[in-house]
Amino acid sequence: MTDIAVTQSRRDRKNKQLAIGRKAVFDGVKSILYIAAWAFLLYVLQPFITAAAWWKGHQMMMENALSL
Repeated sequence: MTDIAVTQSRRDRKNKQLAIGRKAVFDGVKSILYIAAWAFLLYVLQPFITAAAWWKGHQMMMENALSL
């Protein structure tokens, strides 16, 4: 029995290349959406982060002022 070499057709190769290209595009879009979501979350939480930093600074200032 002889082995017959099986090769891909041009259509199969083209479809595989398109699938790889689509996956790369969708991964890029997904990355951009993740970055946008984190940026939006930080934008929304910025007032709370700022208030916490001011409060901690106020506490440290009062500790240092009273210790003198």
